[in-house]
Amino acid sequence: GAGLRDRGGAMMKPENVKQYYRPAELAEHLEESRQMIYRWIRRGKIRAIHHGRKLVICREEVQRLTSTGIQ
Repeated sequence: GAGLRDRGGAMMKPENVKQYYRPAELAEHLEESRQMIYRWIRRGKIRAIHHGRKLVICREEVQRLTSTGIQ
């Protein structure tokens, strides 16, 4: 299946998979710039929510982006 992978490409163990990711973490995971992640969020290509004052992307959205890419 299309699960989350670490930097080396190995599948991440469930206990290492976070519920929410910061834009900077997603940028690193997708090998894109933070600015590009924020641009895609503004354009609606990435679904993000505010968790308190922080903007976060849920694990399911990260999995979708990992498997299908930015549409």
